[in-house]
Amino acid sequence: MAGNIEGYKRLNQDPRIVSGEVAITGTRVPVWIIGETNHMSGRGIRALREDYPHLSRAGIREALQYYYTHPEEMARVRRFQQVHLA
Repeated sequence: MAGNIEGYKRLNQDPRIVSGEVAITGTRVPVWIIGETNHMSGRGIRALREDYPHLSRAGIREALQYYYTHPEEMARVRRFQQVHLA
């Protein structure tokens, strides 16, 4: 089931894109990447835009909002990534 995430205009979830993880609409950039980069490095929206110039400020802002308001889901994704990308 593909579609926008309720309450977020710029995020979607599609099983055909990045393994069905929540991502910024129109990209293959999952929310957890943006959130982890922000969390681990303290890089703000301006710096994240330098890293990902194709992303809008609004898209990054929504990704960060989702990341920090869904800690259980992000922890699950982080565990999955650690197991499968290690």
